[in-house]
Parts: sequence; structure tokens; C-alpha cells
Amino acid sequence: MKYINYTRNSEGFTLIELSIVLVIIALLIGGIMTGRELINQAKIKGDISQIIKFNAAINTFQMKYNALPGDFAQALQFIPATNGTIINGDGNGLIGGASGSTTPLATSVNGGGMTYNTEYFNFWNHLSSLNLIEGYYPSISSYGWAVNYYPGSGGIPASISDITFGIVVVGNKADMLNYYFLSFDGYINDNFKMVRYMYTAENALNIDTKLDDGNPISGIVVARGFAGGAGSISYVDGKAIVNGLSNLGGSGCLVGTTYSSSSTRYNTIGNNSKQCALRIRVN
Repeated sequence: MKYINYTRNSEGFTLIELSIVLVIIALLIGGIMTGRELINQAKIKGDISQIIKFNAAINTFQMKYNALPGDFAQALQFIPATNGTIINGDGNGLIGGASGSTTPLATSVNGGGMTYNTEYFNFWNHLSSLNLIEGYYPSISSYGWAVNYYPGSGGIPASISDITFGIVVVGNKADMLNYYFLSFDGYINDNFKMVRYMYTAENALNIDTKLDDGNPISGIVVARGFAGGAGSISYVDGKAIVNGLSNLGGSGCLVGTTYSSSSTRYNTIGNNSKQCALRIRVN
């Protein structure tokens, strides 16, 4: 009588099983990494969408009042006080300091009832009071270190990529234009020294490419974070700062010979840390 040998080849099956386990682990790791990248890209798209929506709201405001939110000198007359007392701006076309001031947070009171620094925050109050943007942003009528000055506390909108950072709009006296700063987390003394870097070079390039030209030192989107430093090539209310950002930004955001050189580019090779801060021109 013949017997069939059902003895298991343990070594062979073990290798097969091990291979299956390794494949499953690889798939899980790949899935996690893909999921993280999808989340990252969704946040970046959210930041871009947020800027586009804000620009649309500003355009609507300008078409109706021929003025900028926050800077509107007749705001008290036309804007309903749905999110706190409406504060007039000085009407100089810049969000922030008065046209003759070299101090962005001057404490003297303008005739409209505002201190110069409040335009940064009443910008959001004017827009939200007219329901042009979502959210509740109360007015700020006096100089000081109010909790409203920090993201997440109601004074300014939070960035979608990182809700610990807020978004402010600041006027630049050098070119008489206004700019978004996407990584603001508070005041120190009388300058925007709390603008931090919150993007990797790759993410900064992604935003720059979708909104502008992909060049970190030209166009409506510019970056800060260059190894070796740079000269003061821009100002905000008379304060010497580098390209619209005070002396902050990681050293690994950009590479090139000098900050103003055409060779300067985003440092996307082998650099996964957050080293970039961005400034984006309003409209």
C-alpha cells in the first residue's frame, strides 16, 4: 500500500510566507507615505485656494468702496458693526503705518479713531463684517499686546497648512503695494519679527509655480531663507527687511550665488525640512 507523504517543507513555506509579509509591509508603508503626501498636497492647495478667495473678496470690496479693507477711511460710515466696532483706516493705500511714518506700529491716533497698527487686523474685520470672507474677526482699536494679535485667537485667519500660523496683509512703502505673509505667529516689539518659515522648499516652489513664475526672488511670490544672508532690498513702513520678511527664514530654502542673482532657486534637492517663508502680493 502506498502512502502519500504530506510532510510540510517548512523552509520553503517559511520563505514564501516571509515574502508575503514583506510585501504587505511594503504596501502598508507605501500607503502611509502616499497618504501623507496626499494630505500635504491638500494643505498646499488649501493655502492657494485661500489666497485666491481673499483676493476675490478684496476686489469686491475695492469695486464697491474704491478703498482697501482696513485702510478704508470711511469704514465707520458704510460697514455694519457685525463683528465689533468698525474702525476707520487712514486711506493711504497701504495696510499698516501712515504714509509719513517710519514706525509700522505708531501709537498716535489718526483722526478716524485708529492707531496705525490696527489696519493689519481691521483688514479682516472689514471683510468679515460684510460677509466677504468666512469667520469672525473682531476689530482692534488700540495699540498693545492683545491676544487678538495671534493666530487662532480670532484676530487673524489661520493658515491651512499649519493652523499655528496666521495670515497678515502688510503694506510696503518701498513699492506702495500690499503683501500677504502666510506664517505670522505674533508681534515682538514694533516689527514683524514673528514671521516664521513654515514650508519646505518643494512646497514653496509648488505654491510659487501655481500662483506665479516659480522664481523665488521675482514676481508676486517671493521667498526668504538664503544661506549667506542678503542685503536689505525691501522695506515695510520704513523698516529695513529682506524681501518683505524680517531677518528670518531657514538657511536651506534657497540656493544660488547671491540673493539677487538669476541663479537663485528653491533648494528642493535633499532638503525636506521647513526652511521657507513666503510673501505674496495682494492681487
